[in-house]
Amino acid sequence: MAEPGAWPGRNALLSGLFGAFQAGAAQRLDTASIWQSLRQAAGSWQLQASGQLENATVDEIQAAGVNALSGQGVSAASVSTYRGIAGAWLAAKTRLQGLDMDQQITAREIFVPPWSTTAGAATPDRYRIRANWEITTPDGTVLNQWGSYELTTPLTNLNDILAQAQAQAGTIPNSDWPVGGVVTGINDYELEQI
Repeated sequence: MAEPGAWPGRNALLSGLFGAFQAGAAQRLDTASIWQSLRQAAGSWQLQASGQLENATVDEIQAAGVNALSGQGVSAASVSTYRGIAGAWLAAKTRLQGLDMDQQITAREIFVPPWSTTAGAATPDRYRIRANWEITTPDGTVLNQWGSYELTTPLTNLNDILAQAQAQAGTIPNSDWPVGGVVTGINDYELEQI
């Protein structure tokens, strides 16, 4: 039996760096820029783990990134695969954010990554929303805070899923959530199958 989240094109390092692919897709970066971003992220990660990041130059970070990527079997084909996945993520997110608040959510607005553990017919579907809240603290400071929440009822519309997420935001322990902070808006959100 394959481990949860395993799929034929999986590369552990690139899975850990998926945020770089998401940023690249959102910014519409070209292939060379994606590779530079991956080298930077992988090199920073590797040097930080070894306690050498603080004094490293940009060239040293890039070189460490080249070593990390090649050492983990990262190829042009694997980067292309992850770029495609990030493109699917961005397309689903864009369609979701294009819905009216009371419009029905359909499969087109849900990102289903290949590592989803509930995408098979034998497993009940589960969904997670990530939201970037605008929070106003008691002293009037406005902050932005990301949160991730598993939805517990069937998907209906944006009003419903954002209300579920906001209700959970107040109950999940989070050291970064300001004491007495009140949600005053939402800046960004996305929906994925777990």
